[in-house]
Amino acid sequence: PLMDRMSCSEGITEAIEHLEAFKDFYNYTWLTIEDLHTVADGLARGPYPDLNSDRYFSEKSDKDSDISVFRSYNEKKIEEYKSVMKKVDFYLGILYTYIENNYKDNEFVITLNSDHGQRFIEKEDYMFTQKRTNVPFMMRGRGVVVKKSNELMSNVDVVPLLLHVCGLQNDSQVDGRLLCDFAGSGRSYTITESVFPGQTYKLAINDEEHLFMFESREEVRRDGTIPVDEYTVQLRNRRTGEDETDMYPEKVEYFCEEAFMHIREWIAASV
Repeated sequence: PLMDRMSCSEGITEAIEHLEAFKDFYNYTWLTIEDLHTVADGLARGPYPDLNSDRYFSEKSDKDSDISVFRSYNEKKIEEYKSVMKKVDFYLGILYTYIENNYKDNEFVITLNSDHGQRFIEKEDYMFTQKRTNVPFMMRGRGVVVKKSNELMSNVDVVPLLLHVCGLQNDSQVDGRLLCDFAGSGRSYTITESVFPGQTYKLAINDEEHLFMFESREEVRRDGTIPVDEYTVQLRNRRTGEDETDMYPEKVEYFCEEAFMHIREWIAASV
């Protein structure tokens, strides 16, 4: 029920009204909560303690024109981010209380996840650090066992997971994989990428041990195609941060092949 730039309070009110209107029917509701994006983007969203005049004027005079994914480390934004998280948590609590009061535990499934973290919360320049790519995924309801898991997961895996716990058939056209925690095959690695025209193409592959970094030397073209005649790669140990590119040449070659397979339909023709 959310429209672009609705606040979480507006969106959650819409969701509850929708569930009230159709409480005798099966419902699938997707809420996109953009409030945390406003911290990086400098977009005020109405009166609230985290949106004060100091922040408003500092954002207006900020010369950093980068979009949110390219923002640099900023302690002020970190504090604002925490404040807005409390705001989102407060309104999500209202929605969760409504669901608990109106549905039995086997009558609902709730998932909570994000597409990425924020670059301004850490000082490292590399875009796809663990604090940006390791985002939480939470799930409660029918068929969900209470546990904490560190299993590798991609956002595309949400669909087969929802289908599984709801007892629905998983179509072969779904790209995601069912997690091992739910008796599936899981995945051996995850892929994160940045495809912005005018910026170099960046791809990261994470497995349990390593972070593989791939970056084109040329910028992504306006039509979205990716020139890869020249590129750089690095294999970094996820625990120590050490460069282990030369230690595991076969793994580097394998991940290079996987990267090219991933972008095969978007590789730009050589000029």
